[in-house]
Amino acid sequence: MTSSDNKLNFLIVICDDLAFGDLSMHGNRVCRTPHLDGMGDAGISLGRHLAGPLCSPSRACLLTGRYNYRTRVVDTYCGRSVMDSTGTTLAQHLRQAGYATGCFGKWHLGDTHPHRPEDRGFDETLWHLGGGIGQPGDHPDNYGRESYFDPVLCRNGAFERIDGYCTDIFTNEALGFINRHHAEPWFAYVAFNAPHTPLQVDPEATAACAARGATGDLASLYAMVENIDSNVGRLLAALDAGGLRENTVVVFTSDHGPCPGVRDGEGQPRFNAGLRGEKGSVYEGGIRVPCLWSGPFPSAGGAFQEPTHAIDIVPTLLGMVGVEAPQDLDGASLLPLFRGNGLEPRTVFLQWHRGDKPAPRRNATAVSAHRKWVSISEGSTGELYDVANDPGESRNLASVDPEGLDQLVKAYDAWFLDVSRPHAFAPVPIVVSDKALPLRLTRQDWRVEGADGWDSRTKAHWVLDVRSPGVFNVALHFDEPPPARGTVSLECGGFSFAQESDPGRGDYEFLAELPSGETTLRARWQTDFSEGSPFAVEITRPLS
Repeated sequence: MTSSDNKLNFLIVICDDLAFGDLSMHGNRVCRTPHLDGMGDAGISLGRHLAGPLCSPSRACLLTGRYNYRTRVVDTYCGRSVMDSTGTTLAQHLRQAGYATGCFGKWHLGDTHPHRPEDRGFDETLWHLGGGIGQPGDHPDNYGRESYFDPVLCRNGAFERIDGYCTDIFTNEALGFINRHHAEPWFAYVAFNAPHTPLQVDPEATAACAARGATGDLASLYAMVENIDSNVGRLLAALDAGGLRENTVVVFTSDHGPCPGVRDGEGQPRFNAGLRGEKGSVYEGGIRVPCLWSGPFPSAGGAFQEPTHAIDIVPTLLGMVGVEAPQDLDGASLLPLFRGNGLEPRTVFLQWHRGDKPAPRRNATAVSAHRKWVSISEGSTGELYDVANDPGESRNLASVDPEGLDQLVKAYDAWFLDVSRPHAFAPVPIVVSDKALPLRLTRQDWRVEGADGWDSRTKAHWVLDVRSPGVFNVALHFDEPPPARGTVSLECGGFSFAQESDPGRGDYEFLAELPSGETTLRARWQTDFSEGSPFAVEITRPLS
């Protein structure tokens, strides 16, 4: 008996920084994406699918069906990308319905218990820490290498180095998962960290793109996209070979638009189908992403131009297998759209900017079927566009249609008030419990005390929730050791500890008693002339 005799299987593939215009089906004349183009031709293509404007917010929306602000995910670093545990993820819903679940690739929603993918509904996991391979929040063996080859990854809570290229590795893991669970319903979440920088891939693939006319950074970037397309082809071929294609829903998408700074040989940004803006922007170039579906749909498929949102994926997939969607979801099932009946009129919202707490109307948008409101700065009345007929957002209609502008402004203001109520964007504390040990605190999750940053001179602290109080070893690791004699200090739980520092010494250890409840941990070295923060802090129980 195969899973095709039972419930539908689900495969979600999400990329990082993949632009709408990276696919040849969207007009790219250099990058070749035949497998993705084939998905769009034979299945469903959502031409106005919105996500982002940045990594963690987009992933929180996709995995919960709720606006990311409800999950306390407001940004990508400095403790603002940890998804709280109040909502239920798609993996948790499906596991309760009898599904095997696997997560392979980028998570970016919390690196410590109980926020890791293995804590949020995934039975099998292979993922990298932080926001990207080699970033400060990643495993220390990856940091500084900035290599997408042979990374150290976290498999079900334990670290191991795996040979190969990152996108190939995550595809291999997904293929193994599908093979192991072919006789039961399964859900695989495959989250490629490509084509996010660094732009690294097989040099021969880069040369092939360059030979077709890609110049500058685009040769490597398009080679990364073509590698993604090839790996999607491998996944689809495996479904065909296993007799699973007709009983598997495949969703391919991206988390936001193209990364700023990636340019061709003449300094021009990469092709994005004429859309305005890049990653981080709420103009279409920053939030409109590919969204392709294949599977046994109630219609023959086709291209749809109604605005859809990452929050719609959870209710749509749950509806396909008869799992009742929770009442607190913000998304709408797309099944009526797929049946050719369209969607109920609605307005969807996206917003992002740096900082611990979102500001009203700052880099925000409200999108309806016929109009789009954009506000860049706090307090602005904003701009108005007819995106269906002006996808490049070149003509501001605010003065022409003040009534339409006012409707969307009021809708946004009501939405912002609604998503702000439950928690006022308080930080999600890092849990200190015997279940969470050994616990490694990194700059990915610290809270800054001033300007944003995650280098050694940034002043910051970690917000902790101590659930297993007692005595702990607290080890400090400095990537920039003190250059002269001074002091190394640790403040936590109302206690303060200090010891003399040695020039060039990067590791220090304290024995600290942590009381129960929420507290902060702050560590620094100081000399007469300078000071610095740790690269990481490790918390363990002392050996008995």
